[in-house]
Amino acid sequence: MAWFARLDPVWQKHGRTALALAAVAFFLFSLAYLADFAVRNWEAVERLPPINAGPIAIAAVLYLLAHPFTSSAWVLGVRGMGHEIPFLQGLRIALTTQVGKYLPGNVAHYFGRAVLAKASGIALATSGIATLLEVFAALLAAAIVVSAAILIDPAPIDVIHTALAGRSALPALVGICATLGAGLFMHLAKVRARLLLAMTACLTVNFVLVGLSFLTISMAFSGQAVSPAAMIGIYAVAWAAGYLVPGAPAGLGVREAVLVAWLSPMIGAGPAIACTLLHRLISAGVDALVALAGFSWMKLHQPDQTEGWTFSK
Repeated sequence: MAWFARLDPVWQKHGRTALALAAVAFFLFSLAYLADFAVRNWEAVERLPPINAGPIAIAAVLYLLAHPFTSSAWVLGVRGMGHEIPFLQGLRIALTTQVGKYLPGNVAHYFGRAVLAKASGIALATSGIATLLEVFAALLAAAIVVSAAILIDPAPIDVIHTALAGRSALPALVGICATLGAGLFMHLAKVRARLLLAMTACLTVNFVLVGLSFLTISMAFSGQAVSPAAMIGIYAVAWAAGYLVPGAPAGLGVREAVLVAWLSPMIGAGPAIACTLLHRLISAGVDALVALAGFSWMKLHQPDQTEGWTFSK
């Protein structure tokens, strides 16, 4: 392992900077691609009929319902690390800080969560490990959702490469890699399987609800009966892409670039642009309301001591 020892100082000096620059470059490239695509196809957007309030309200409600599941994943992680935080208290912390993801860097909500957790007596190490577990569980949930979506409807793969359409090897490979990665992570972190599975289950429900929210808007604009499985799978991939780019606030630009590039051949350029931009506005508005509600809830109520779910190490 001598080569690794020699490589580590190089990574410390140049690797992180290079990675940050690459992330920022990818973020800017995504914004440029999205802007160029929108300008070139704006006439198709202008020809779309106006959307009524019904689909917007349904999409907003579905996105709102996803928040408790997202927040619950972190709370379960904290409790799994041995800190018996009341479940509702942890939920208030997670909901209040959720809007921080819109700040540059896409990590402010994690820091805000750690600060509020510290004020509640939770060590930074505990909340930090819970956050790392949440990140991994989110990616594992995305892999599960994408694998299931491909098995149900392989049509989106045809957009990438016709030769892959209908083949079961791809979802099987994704599932195997996700399983091996989860096993390795759990072994290194000394985490019980039921904790990671519980967190992953919460985030899987989140992906399904948010995917259905996006499906509602896309159907309203395109007028097509788009496959729910295909739409949920595509959204999960786009979300993961935005999630992994640290310079993109809440995946801004990256997620939209993936969505319009993938959906345009399926539902048309105009509907792809319109539903992607509108859903971003809906999600940002709901995120702001959730943060306000969480903050008000935190101020109005003392920490709840009701027993919650417990997952011990």
